[in-house]
Amino acid sequence: MVEHLLLRPLQYAPPGSVSLFQPSLLPLEFTENDILEDVPLYPYHHHLSFFFPGEFAPFNFKDFKAYTERILEEEVPAHLVFTVYWLTEEEYTSLDATLQPWLEQMANPVPLPHRSAAAQDALHLTHTALVSELQTLHTRYHG
Repeated sequence: MVEHLLLRPLQYAPPGSVSLFQPSLLPLEFTENDILEDVPLYPYHHHLSFFFPGEFAPFNFKDFKAYTERILEEEVPAHLVFTVYWLTEEEYTSLDATLQPWLEQMANPVPLPHRSAAAQDALHLTHTALVSELQTLHTRYHG
């Protein structure tokens, strides 16, 4: 599961700058038609993505997939929107290989301004790689 709020764009500044890794809001301009078409006003708030290995038992059974999605609908708080992805083995392995380094960087207890330049660069690179991987999956599954 990935919480989209953690995927906000990171504004990178070289070490020694005044601001290091400040979340930056996207410049959003929507028309009434966009809102009517269910376009999220801010794509990072209140959205979760769940990733399951769709080719392995029990996830490869149609009834189990329906059961899993029903449980998520019942248990995910009503104010959150979620998307479920049933991935191939290759997609799941690729996502895991991208996700694990990012999780390790995010788990670093040292506050961002106090991290070394190398640690800041590592977070930026793993963040960029994860966002790219998730964008690829989203495009593949949702056009």
